[in-house]
Amino acid sequence: MRKNKNIHRGEILKTAVDKSGQKVEQVAKKAGYKRSTYYTHIEKPNLDLRILEKYGKAMPYDFTEEVPEMDKYILEEPLAKYIPRTFEEAINQLGQLRDKYDELNEKYKQLNEEHNLLHNKFDQVRDEYIQYLRMYKEAELVSHKKSQDKS
Repeated sequence: MRKNKNIHRGEILKTAVDKSGQKVEQVAKKAGYKRSTYYTHIEKPNLDLRILEKYGKAMPYDFTEEVPEMDKYILEEPLAKYIPRTFEEAINQLGQLRDKYDELNEKYKQLNEEHNLLHNKFDQVRDEYIQYLRMYKEAELVSHKKSQDKS
């Protein structure tokens, strides 16, 4: 991937932590660092991508939008978040999961529709191009035949 020289990775980290609403000490500890180390990290314009990834997984936050040279990574969600303690929590969670499924299914349908439109447009452009090539080849043959007839 291309490297963007105009970004300050440490500042990007600081902004993400500030926006997360979490305490610096908490995020640093989850990432495996001390609070003081975090402050050293935010001063570094070329902060190591592996360090940034650790913070991203700890918050969780996806830095790949702001840092295009960074590889995508998986944001792990704690499993405890999905274990209901009561029947009511289970019912609420089921409703939330249904809503999430419906939302994602709708996005999938929209993307699939866009894909089909693009695929059809591609087929149309390809067919027009092939037709153009055939006409060009025919014109070239006619021109070649005329030049041979003159000789």
